[in-house]
Amino acid sequence: MSEHSPYDLRVDGGDDRFPVTGERPLLSWKLPRTWSGQDGYDLQVRVEGTEQTLHNVTTARHLFVEWPLPPLRSRQRVAWRVRTHLGGRSSAWSPWHAFEAGLLDGDWRARWISPGRTARSSAPRTFSPAAWICVMTSSRPGSTPPPSASTRRSSTAYGWGRRS
Repeated sequence: MSEHSPYDLRVDGGDDRFPVTGERPLLSWKLPRTWSGQDGYDLQVRVEGTEQTLHNVTTARHLFVEWPLPPLRSRQRVAWRVRTHLGGRSSAWSPWHAFEAGLLDGDWRARWISPGRTARSSAPRTFSPAAWICVMTSSRPGSTPPPSASTRRSSTAYGWGRRS
């Protein structure tokens, strides 16, 4: 970390241990240690290897900055860095920060399954903890994941998902 560049880059208020869960994450950074504010910034973003730079974005905001590019798609890998401006001065570029978009809402399809009906009764069993399981499947009917050299499991509010 340099005292002359932004640092502690964050996505959606957290770090990069978990994938982001939205297509428009919020970006945050801390100002260079010797700065009391900013009046603008430049942002470099690499999405799946394609780089874009936004120059001279005029704002004092550096916390929870809205995603400035087209919405992300599931599993996209992103690297970004920022440099700030104040009174005609520019900071050094921050170190690169990377994150990944997790599986988004459109990638999930689920149905509830239960123990079903008992032989003695035609009524379904009543709800009890762990008696109902939500099964997540691909959003594309009939599709199977392609073979891969590695598999990754992602935990979201919707449960565990398989990532190839």
